[in-house]
Amino acid sequence: MALSDRAIISLAEFKNENFIEVGDTAQDTRLEMSIERVSAAVEAYLDRVVISQGTLTEYYTIPRKNSTFQLNQWPIVSVTTVHEDDTRTYAAASLLTVDTEYLVVVENGELVRTWSATQGRRFWSSHFRAVKVVYVAGWKRSDTTGAADNVPWEIRDVVMRASARLWKEVERSKQGVVTMSDAAGSWTRYSDRILTDEMRSQINQHRRFGFGSGKLGRA
Repeated sequence: MALSDRAIISLAEFKNENFIEVGDTAQDTRLEMSIERVSAAVEAYLDRVVISQGTLTEYYTIPRKNSTFQLNQWPIVSVTTVHEDDTRTYAAASLLTVDTEYLVVVENGELVRTWSATQGRRFWSSHFRAVKVVYVAGWKRSDTTGAADNVPWEIRDVVMRASARLWKEVERSKQGVVTMSDAAGSWTRYSDRILTDEMRSQINQHRRFGFGSGKLGRA
């Protein structure tokens, strides 16, 4: 198998970190399965996409008197269009102009309704799914190495460590075992959860929480 475009680390990165020769392909399938499972677990815990998956189209219902809200995915790579339309037809007349009618905060995925010279502070419409956003978000993968070099180190580190742990358990055929005795004595396997509490704590700052993170109002 080959790693999907959602894998957070590459096979070459994993082999380098775990002192496996790149040319040694005997365990590639098991290694890739471990990386895929952990990447999926990290995305599920963070409740967001890590590696950019291309163009997204999302609709938001924003609580009253909010001039700022956060998109479901971040960091923002680019914003194609933003419509604000109480009728939900999203025609040309409802298309907003960037830097004039709204601002983009790339790092945390916020869209800010700008001030009006005549009306003062503006708020996003609170009508049902009044705001439509077409955009690209997530961290980009290197076109040359396949590595997602700009993913925060704490996320990459958790994926690397959890993938190594899972791979070693599969290799020993001890998945699902809590304690075991063998010729070397008694040993205890890691938690049956793919991500330990310590790992979750390490990446918690990147998790999506409630409104303000765009969670309310997503299509």
